[in-house]
Amino acid sequence: MKNNRTQFATKIRKLFISFSLFLTSLTYVSVVNASLLLEVDLSVENTISINATDGASLITASGSDFTGIYLDGFFGSNNLGGIDENLVAGDLTSANNSSNFVPNLFHFSNDPGLNIFEVSSDSSLSFTQGALAFVGSATWTIGENFYQHFLSSASSGKIFFPADDISDTNSASVLGTWSVVNASVDVPEPSMAALLVLGVGLMGFARKTQ
Repeated sequence: MKNNRTQFATKIRKLFISFSLFLTSLTYVSVVNASLLLEVDLSVENTISINATDGASLITASGSDFTGIYLDGFFGSNNLGGIDENLVAGDLTSANNSSNFVPNLFHFSNDPGLNIFEVSSDSSLSFTQGALAFVGSATWTIGENFYQHFLSSASSGKIFFPADDISDTNSASVLGTWSVVNASVDVPEPSMAALLVLGVGLMGFARKTQ
């Protein structure tokens, strides 16, 4: 009987160790996602929405608002030419600059990225390392051919600044990353508090069976 309890307690301890490793992996994911600065929502047909997160800039930098920021790899391989877009509403801008409420999108020829420019009433944009990078959001309607292409192109990539096409990335700096929000319904993740309570409960149960 005592041996059975010992074996059971050992299994519970192993389970607790696995749980601890799981919590560690969640912390690692949180650190990685800290550089996620912009989320691209394609859940509405023929519409693109770009939303600021609470992510912090990886660098301190300033540059032309007309040049703007560059979402590397957003288009991927393409021959779509200039983007067909119409602004619905938007106040997306750098957290250090006020919005002009008329942000613009730009794409040149077969360039693999998407440029967002003239987002501020200031002539230059600035970012501060470790501080909030962006605020606000913006929504545009786009042509069906662009929308369908976006659905099958890259889902994440780097944000370069200041840059408006791929040729600028050699001299520009990486602010952080962008990521596409899928149209499917997200499954809620368990809260960290609930996971910690479960872990403490498992540890107490293991001690009780010893």
